Amino acid sequence: ACDPNLGGRDFDMCIFQHMAKESEEKYKLKVMTNVKARVRLLKACERLKKVMSTNAIKIPLNVECLMEDTDVSSSMDREFFESLSSPLIAKMKETMQKALVSANLKPEEVYSVELVGGGTRIPALKKVVKEIFGKEGSTTLNADEAVARGCAFQAAICSPAFKVREFSIADACPYSISLHWKATEELMDVVNEEDASELTKGTTTEVFKQLANFPASKQLKFYRKADFTISANYSHPEGLHISNPAIGSFRITNVVPQPPDNLCQVRIKARVNSNGIFTISNAVIMERHEKEVEVPIEEPKAETPAETPAEPAPAADQPQEAPKPAGEQTETMATDASPAAPEAGAEQQEKPEPVKPKTKKEIKIVLRPRDIPVEVSSSQLSHDQLLEFTDFQAKLNQSDKIERERQDMKNSLEEYVYHMREKLETCLSRHTTEAEREAFGKILTETEDWIYDEGEDAKKSVVSKRLEGLKQTGGRFMLRFTETEERTGAINALTNACEAIQKILDSYAAGEEIFDHLAKEDMAKVEKVLKEKQQKLASFIDTVSKFKPTADPTVFSADLYTAKRARVSFKCFFYQTCAHETVELLYPTTLVFTL
Repeated sequence: ACDPNLGGRDFDMCIFQHMAKESEEKYKLKVMTNVKARVRLLKACERLKKVMSTNAIKIPLNVECLMEDTDVSSSMDREFFESLSSPLIAKMKETMQKALVSANLKPEEVYSVELVGGGTRIPALKKVVKEIFGKEGSTTLNADEAVARGCAFQAAICSPAFKVREFSIADACPYSISLHWKATEELMDVVNEEDASELTKGTTTEVFKQLANFPASKQLKFYRKADFTISANYSHPEGLHISNPAIGSFRITNVVPQPPDNLCQVRIKARVNSNGIFTISNAVIMERHEKEVEVPIEEPKAETPAETPAEPAPAADQPQEAPKPAGEQTETMATDASPAAPEAGAEQQEKPEPVKPKTKKEIKIVLRPRDIPVEVSSSQLSHDQLLEFTDFQAKLNQSDKIERERQDMKNSLEEYVYHMREKLETCLSRHTTEAEREAFGKILTETEDWIYDEGEDAKKSVVSKRLEGLKQTGGRFMLRFTETEERTGAINALTNACEAIQKILDSYAAGEEIFDHLAKEDMAKVEKVLKEKQQKLASFIDTVSKFKPTADPTVFSADLYTAKRARVSFKCFFYQTCAHETVELLYPTTLVFTL
């Protein structure tokens, strides 16, 4: 049970209408004629409702300069508010009672009642809940966020991008749906997917009942000889929150009987999809076709032999033949049977019995579906309109993306202007001349003025070009500063590396046992690398000593770090120390020294 025309906003409007009437009587202000004044007063009424939900005292309402430079003030208490909203409370009570009736439950069978929505904080509604269900309403959920959370959760269930715990959720049609058509002499029957025995005749049928689960489909069978139209409506218009109960009309076309039939069997599929939208998804004509099939041959039943008549007993006056001896009878039977046996065997060998077929071919009439078009006329958007709006939405999204990128680029330009202006006054003041600071500062000021004037609607490419131009000059100044800051660290790093290498060479020259496995040729490579590093360091120090802080660097600290990471590799034999002796490995190993 629900009432789409009842909610928290209706209680706000009760207060709003009272305050608007009071403002007209007290201050001669027609609030309803001014949109801005209506919005401000409605916002104040909403705050007043929330405060009254927690306080029983009289609460003031003040709106400064509501209209015509006039301040509006008033007050209201909870008792007066409940008297204003008594019709809404009665509707709420009626809806709760309908919910119990629809669910076939008694109040004592309800375990708990969860209150959802900000409007449920009104004390009068809590009283109604306790009156109807006999228990206090539960508030374990966040009343303001519960619906939004449920929508987000349902969206995550429908989306393939998220994995959530499985729940069994059954949607129900809030209103019953009926189909209507013009009366004809043909027959019509409805076949429900769940109950094929349901039959309906006439000019209307209810295909989906109230609170029926969806998505669901029903198949309808018509017998027609021409095109026909089916209209869909809500069954009970008096219970709707809209004035027009019509859903739409569906015209079934290309209905042409196939000789020798005078009627076509038309099957349509009515469906309420997962979004709760009703439509006739497809229509087909069942056409007759001949098909050759094999059917089994029924074997005829064996006939029972007729009873042989008994031989009549000999008369008493007729002479009876005397019985022969047993030996004579045996000889006679053998003599009669001996020539017949070979003849029967010969006949069986010469004439074998033919194999009888087990199946035979017959022509049968079968029904095959043929799709026919359905012309839809409803308030819903057509497929072409949906595609058009989808394309339009994609264009809007692309336009929003371009505008977002343009705004981001403009913000980056503005941020760079402020950043470089600050740097010129602090860390870059020592590394730039007075003329350079004045010229660059002037460019920054012009760019800032352009951003808020001509650049307000400039394209992304124009803004990007200006930003690149600023970075060319500003980047040159920042390079002077960063090189000066990093130069000392780079010199120290390479100096320490050279000292470490020299220490290794001295140890090798002193004949320390740890370096006995190294060959002289390999140590000569190390000494050569050391000289290259020392020359690189000396050249760098000599060059930078002549630099002025405002000069652009020609050598960079990165060169010293590259020289520090220079490597030398050579092959040697490893010695592995075991528990009792030193074992030389029989394969050469390549060692890489980072010098």
